[in-house]
Amino acid sequence: MKEIKAYIRTAKLNDVMHSLRELPSVSGISVSKVDGFGIKAKQDILGSLQPYNKLEIVCSDEHVEELVALIKEHAHTVRPGDGKIFVYNVESATSIFDG
Repeated sequence: MKEIKAYIRTAKLNDVMHSLRELPSVSGISVSKVDGFGIKAKQDILGSLQPYNKLEIVCSDEHVEELVALIKEHAHTVRPGDGKIFVYNVESATSIFDG
């Protein structure tokens, strides 16, 4: 299993969410509002934080490339600061509801 964390522009959240909801491989998504800046925007912003949304998705290994490609496609604006996508290994997952 993998966890995908994607930091995307707030304005692109609806586009990305709509595309992800269409996939049967996505069983759930967590969304958080965050503020930050990246190295490409550092010179332009000089430390002022910008609003982003953080998406967290856990999926099987075989769906990672598809999900990352979809997020990139729908979050892209051709401007610096579009965001980042990270992929992590998940060792285990346990449902709180039914154990």
